[in-house]
Formats: sequence, structure tokens, C-alpha cells
Amino acid sequence: RPPRSTLFPYTTLFRSVEDASAYGTEASVYRLQKEYDKAISTAEKGIALDDTSSEPYRQKAIVELLQGDKKAALANAQTAFDLSLNYATSYTLAVCYLANGNQDGYEEVISTLEYYGVEMGQKVLDYKAGKLTVEDIFLNGEGDVA
Repeated sequence: RPPRSTLFPYTTLFRSVEDASAYGTEASVYRLQKEYDKAISTAEKGIALDDTSSEPYRQKAIVELLQGDKKAALANAQTAFDLSLNYATSYTLAVCYLANGNQDGYEEVISTLEYYGVEMGQKVLDYKAGKLTVEDIFLNGEGDVA
């Protein structure tokens, strides 16, 4: 059995205080509480700490979308997607493209997902079909696309 120090290195135990993704998580909590200004400022703190972490950008995009700033939301969702290709960033970017009426961008996300053998998320498809709103996706239930 390895010594405890190698199982739980110091950096892992105390890193969350200075981890940009923690700011993304905190921003999502503020978003779900509809405290949008706090969500934006918290996401921006994460971005300032580490501008290569996708989650603060994604959370900022979601709040901007909820506030009706579709253009800014798309820019931040694109940054999140470029930094980290995963379900959450892909689906968020797809919703932002749809909100902006950009079918070509939406199709690009579909093509990227298909390349990796992944289908578009049901919530995004329901949003596209008019069955869900941005509020339904990002404020209700699980409060997220993935």
C-alpha cells in the first residue's frame, strides 16, 4: 500500500481554493439562485485566475444567455468549447448557436459530435424543437444541458 502522502498529495488537498473550475461551480450555484450578477463576477474571477479553464466561460455564457445577451453568450460558449471539448461545452455552444439563429454553427457542433460518435443531447434537441426554453434547461431540474 502506498504511503498516504502519495495518495493525497498536498496540491490535491488544497488546490481547490485556487482552482478556476471551483469558480465555475460557484457561478452555477449563483445562476440557479438567479443571482446573475454574482454568477458573472464569480465566473470572471475564475477566468482571471486561469483563462484556460472552460467552466467559468461556460457558466458566464449561460448567464448571458439567460439575460438575453445572445451574442456575448455565443462568444463565451465558443471559448469554453475551444478550451475543452466535452458534452457540456458542446451542448451549451449548440444552444447558443440556436439562440442566435445560427444554423451553420449548430451544424458544425453536430459534425464535431458525430466525428466522436456522440449524438446531440436531448435537451438541445428539445430546445431546437421549441419544447424547452433556455430557462427550462439552465434553471429547472438538473439546471444544465448534459
